[in-house]
Amino acid sequence: GNRVCQLNGNLTADTRLTRGSIYELVGPVFVGVDRGPDPASPLPSGIEVDLTIDPGVTIFGSSGSDYIVVTRGSTIHSNGTAAAPVVMTSRSDVDGTVGANDRGQWGGLVINGRAPINACIDGTATGGTVDCETSGEGCSGLFGGATPTDDSGDLFYTQVRYAGFKVNNEDELNGIAFQGTGSGLEVDYVQVYNNLDDCFEFFGGTTNAKHLIALGCGDDSLAWTDGWQGSIQYAIVYGGVSSATGGISGDPRGIEGDNLSGNNTAAPVSTPHVSNFTLISGGDTAADTGAVLRRGMKGTIANGIIL
Repeated sequence: GNRVCQLNGNLTADTRLTRGSIYELVGPVFVGVDRGPDPASPLPSGIEVDLTIDPGVTIFGSSGSDYIVVTRGSTIHSNGTAAAPVVMTSRSDVDGTVGANDRGQWGGLVINGRAPINACIDGTATGGTVDCETSGEGCSGLFGGATPTDDSGDLFYTQVRYAGFKVNNEDELNGIAFQGTGSGLEVDYVQVYNNLDDCFEFFGGTTNAKHLIALGCGDDSLAWTDGWQGSIQYAIVYGGVSSATGGISGDPRGIEGDNLSGNNTAAPVSTPHVSNFTLISGGDTAADTGAVLRRGMKGTIANGIIL
C-alpha cells in the first residue's frame, strides 16, 4: 500500500524525502557532486545539494551496489525522532523475509567531508591541508581538507540495518563511514544493526557523536583511523552470537583505534575522546579483542566497561 520512489545516480538539486513513500536506492546514489577540499575555492564542476529526510522515512537497497554517498560541500539532514526514526535498510527487511543473522544486503551510508586527515594520496602533501585528500572505500569519492568545522548536516534518530559490502579484500563498505567529516556534522541517537563490516568508522576528521548503538557488527563496532580528532560519548556495543561467522572478518573487535597504518607519527594524529561506553561480547567463538588501541593513536578512553 506504499508508493515506492526510486533514487539513482547523482542528486543535483535539493531533495526532500517525505513520509508516505518508501525510497529505493538503485545503484550508488551521490548527494551532490564533489566541490573539492577547499570551501574558499570550490571546484566549479561541483554541485552542492541538501538531502532532507523526514521522520519515519524508510530507504532501502537490494544489493551491495546500492548505497548513499554525501559528497564534499553537500549535506544530509536525517531528521528522525524517537517515535519515528529514519530507517535505512535492505529490501528483505522491508518485505519481511530478512533472517536474524543476515548482513551485507545493501551498501550503507558514506559521508565525505573537508576536515583534516593524515592519509594523503599525494605522498608529498602535508597532512591536514587542502592538498591532503584520499579516496573513500567502495568508490565513494574523495575526502579530506583543512576545515575542522566542516558541516555535512546531521543524523538524528537514524538506523542503518543489514548493510555493508565487500568490494574486494581491501575495500569494504561500513554501516556508516565518516570520511573526513568535520565538527559541524551532528550525530546523536544513531544505531547500526547487523552490518557486514564495521558498524561505525571515522576516517580522520573532527566529528563528535553521541548515543551510538552498534549491534551484531561483522567486523569492528567502533573504529577510527587517518587522524580522527573527534569524540564519542554514550555508546552501547553488543557483538551478538554470530557476528564474526556471519560477517566479513574473523576478528571483530568492540573498538579498533588507529592513527595511520604504516606511519605511527602521521599528523594530524588520531586523538579521540571516547567515554561512557559499554562493550559486550555475545559469546561468538570467532570474536576477537574487546579493544585494540594501536599505530600511534593518542587520546582518552574513559569510563567504559568491556565484557
